[in-house]
Formats: sequence, C-alpha cells, structure tokens
Amino acid sequence: MSQHPQFEDVPGPISAPGLYRQRLEEISVCVIAALAYVSTLSYGFVYDDALLILKNPALRDWHYLPKYFNSHLLGAVYPSAGGNYYRPFVLLWLRLNYITFGVNPIGWHATTVLCHVVATYLVFNLAKKITGQQKVSFIAALLFAVHPVHIESVAWISGVSDSLMSCFFLGSLLAFFKWRESRKNIFLSVSLVLCAGALLSKETAVVLPMVVFRLRYSGRRKAPSLRGNSRWTSSSRPSVFLSLTSSFRLPICG
Repeated sequence: MSQHPQFEDVPGPISAPGLYRQRLEEISVCVIAALAYVSTLSYGFVYDDALLILKNPALRDWHYLPKYFNSHLLGAVYPSAGGNYYRPFVLLWLRLNYITFGVNPIGWHATTVLCHVVATYLVFNLAKKITGQQKVSFIAALLFAVHPVHIESVAWISGVSDSLMSCFFLGSLLAFFKWRESRKNIFLSVSLVLCAGALLSKETAVVLPMVVFRLRYSGRRKAPSLRGNSRWTSSSRPSVFLSLTSSFRLPICG
C-alpha cells in the first residue's frame, strides 16, 4: 500500500495578474507609510537625542565598537552608571547615521522613516504568508503604516529602536516560514541570525521565540502558503494570525 506524506501540498504558481496586484499593493502601502511621516524630515533633535546622539562619544569613533556589546545604551556617556537598555545594534545604526549625515537631522529622520517603511513591507508579506489573503494583508500593512501608536517610534530619532527591532523580528519570522516550506537549513540560519539582531536591537524581542513556538505547534507541520492547505483551514488561519499579532504588539509598542 502506497504511503503519502502528510502536509506536502505544494502551492500553485501565482498568476501574472495576481503577482502584479501584489507588487502594486506592496508599493502602495510603502508609499503611504513614507508619506505619513514625510513631514518629520523638517524636525530636529529633541529630548534624548541630545544625549544619545549629539553628546555621545561612542558615535564619534570605531574604537568604541566593543563597548556597544559590553555596556548599556548610554555606557559611553555615563561609564560609571548602570543601565537597563542593552541595544548594541541601535548604537551601530546611530554610528552609521553619524558617519553619513553628521549632525544634520534631515538624514537621520529620513533613515528612521525608511526603517518604518521596510517594517511595513515586511508586515504585508507576513500577513500574506499567514492568512493567504491579499486584502487582509493590505489592510494589516496599511493599519501598521499609519497607526498613531508608531508616531513616537518614527518621528523621534531615538525611537528608531522599535522600527529597527521590528525589521529583524518580522524578517526572522518570514525566514522561519521559508524554512518550514523548503526545509533548507540556510533559511533556518537566516531566521536565527535575524532573531539575534532583534534581541540586540530591543529587549522586548524576547517574545519572538514564543511566537515561533506558537507557529511551530499551530496544528500543521508546514508553513502556511499563498494557496493554503487542507490542514491550514480558513478556521485555523485567524486563530494563528490573532495569536501572532497579539504577541507582536508588545515589541512594536513597548
């Protein structure tokens, strides 16, 4: 008696019109995300920007690089004081911005908005991967792009840690799904590297392993696809999607 492996349904190819529509919606939601915050390019440095950027010697020279990883966020400003924020990738991001733009705030705000746009793009693709529905993906990404909860993270340069962590967080989940589909270890390695990037960008990324665990044991052995699966039913998709979004809300807003 022949045996058929479970959960091996392969999604069919996306039609050219469907692919064109997806690309159009991806571009549209990214443009909307950028336009929502284009006015921030005229803003300056405020509040914590003074300490974190303007008065931070760690951004002036590469010899501070090891200190990014063995001290807290303001370790170079307050070397004898303790701190709770361990975000070496944020310092690295700020260092690269300082090299590129100096103390001109326009460039800093532009890259902060760009980081939000990338996160919005990843939200679209993650929602599409989980729900398999184009309209749901567009609406989810649109809400993410313009929701006022992100104003501080995008309009304030020092708030970039949220968007930066989100890009690693979402990218890690997408790579995990790709590994579930292909079983190629390269995607699992990419997922783990991006997970580390999220953890090194903001502490609240600690929820990522719990999200992966929820997805790993969500009732199917392979990742959801654009065409769906007999085991990935219309009734199970919303449950996993809500579980993911409820877990994901913490690192985005925290």
